[in-house]
Amino acid sequence: MRPALNLIDPEDEARLKRVSDGVHALVQRFGGVIWGEHGKGVRSAYSPEVFGPLYPALQEVKALFDPHNQLNPGKVATPAGLGAELMPIESPLRAHHDRDLGAEALEGFAVTVSCNGNAQCLDYHPHHIMCPSSKVTRDRLHSPKGRAMVMRGWLGALSRAGYPLSEAEVSEARPPRLSPLPLLKQATLAPFRAPFKALSKRYRALTSQSDLSHEVYEAMSGCLSCKACATHCPVKVDVPSLKARFLSLYYERYPRPLRDYAVGALEGLAALGSRAPWLFNALSQNPLTRFVNERVIGLVDAPPLSPRSALSALKAEGALMATPEHLKALSEEEKKRALVLVPDAFNAFFDAPTFISAYKAFQALGFTPLITPFSPNGKGLHVKGRLEAFGRVASKHVQQLAPLAEHGVALVVIEPAVALTYGDEYVRALGEFPFEVTLPQTWLSERLELINPQLKGALRDQTPPLSLLGHCTERALAQGAMAQWGALFTHLGAELQVEEVGCCGMCGVFGHEREHQAESMGVYEMSWAPTLSALKKEAREPLATGYSCRSQVKRVAPQEPPPLHPLAWLAQALHTPNQSV
Repeated sequence: MRPALNLIDPEDEARLKRVSDGVHALVQRFGGVIWGEHGKGVRSAYSPEVFGPLYPALQEVKALFDPHNQLNPGKVATPAGLGAELMPIESPLRAHHDRDLGAEALEGFAVTVSCNGNAQCLDYHPHHIMCPSSKVTRDRLHSPKGRAMVMRGWLGALSRAGYPLSEAEVSEARPPRLSPLPLLKQATLAPFRAPFKALSKRYRALTSQSDLSHEVYEAMSGCLSCKACATHCPVKVDVPSLKARFLSLYYERYPRPLRDYAVGALEGLAALGSRAPWLFNALSQNPLTRFVNERVIGLVDAPPLSPRSALSALKAEGALMATPEHLKALSEEEKKRALVLVPDAFNAFFDAPTFISAYKAFQALGFTPLITPFSPNGKGLHVKGRLEAFGRVASKHVQQLAPLAEHGVALVVIEPAVALTYGDEYVRALGEFPFEVTLPQTWLSERLELINPQLKGALRDQTPPLSLLGHCTERALAQGAMAQWGALFTHLGAELQVEEVGCCGMCGVFGHEREHQAESMGVYEMSWAPTLSALKKEAREPLATGYSCRSQVKRVAPQEPPPLHPLAWLAQALHTPNQSV
């Protein structure tokens, strides 16, 4: 266990020995020991009491192998006769260095300080989702622990250079929390300006000789922003959030690359281009544009738009549009079967057949999907640390969705990385998020009894058997999501095996960045490549929830059909005709 102590606080530091002595006495009373796998060294003061008459024997062994007490001196046992002391509980702590950090660093970068160095992120199992960049590079700098440590060093250097801020200055700069709806339109850029605004002024004033931020940038730039560390790290060191905050500061001092602006504009450009996809593709897919994208902007393998957007195709087929008036007119019974399908840029414009199939799968299952006009979500802005722009986009997007959420009809997004921003990045940006946006399998698994009764067990004879490969962000932030797909398919009689698989290496824009292309492919080859190869030998059909994942498979093996989204497979299996787009 770790006592809930803030060791930066001298009073809590004094409590550490009292708590430690108390725990030791308690476990001794019941015939136990204070140590588990780790921590023996920093609790060495208890060795004589724990081992009793065996302790001199430990000292003799120590003297045989380390007579000069050079190997971990003071840990567990000391050589007999040297007069060396065991490590006391009151030994210097890492927190002593953290006391040099300014109040705004402790406030705004608390996730850095929370890293206790347990190194569970140094996990090299290819099918575990934390941490893909450290797996492929084998460089500890590119692990959550390494990134937290280098950030900690930078913040300390910033303070030692004479740029700490007082708590009073931070409090003065901190904005009030946002008002709830209907005043949400008052959401401004303020949440991102404090406590970072004051820090950014000090940061810009640093001389280049004192600036260690390039080392931090090197560590952060390799992060895929998959969010695995945010849930799988024992102390939840959320590196993607840390990365976004750092990049926001870093580009206060240094010019942003063109790529960051291109990524931020992607959703809006896709929506605009979908009005004339043939023209957009002609302009974006020709050799000259690809050369400029790669050599000037730094993006490779930019995908084309679908020949027709999902929204355009569905409207032409008479799809129901979600309006406050329409939702209000639904009866309570109708609302149980209704959902608002919120389009994301990736499936609506770049993979329109998947979005259309999802719409039709809901219909085939006996539900009433309604679609909203497209509005950018802003995920790419956050990944690139453009926090002020993200705040504006998030506020505008919420204003569009809020009138729809008031009527008790669920909002569903089929793209996991986009759906999960609402409960994570949006909450951080807006201070609160007044309604829920959910994943399709979550919504469906809660309504199995409402599915068309004729479909229960109807897919029992489907071939071949199915395997599901989840999006890494989905597996990180919605850890029951894969089981929910399993419950749905089991209800329908289909066999769905959830595969333990790591990150595909694409993770949004990461795999499209020229300097990360090789790393992206390396991550893919670690887990997805052998998994898909094994499934092919076993004659199992792979399904994948993430647009990025399906795109990565298509990029690596363009001659092979990419995995279908589970809803797209259901649309086919339930014999719903798909619009050719």
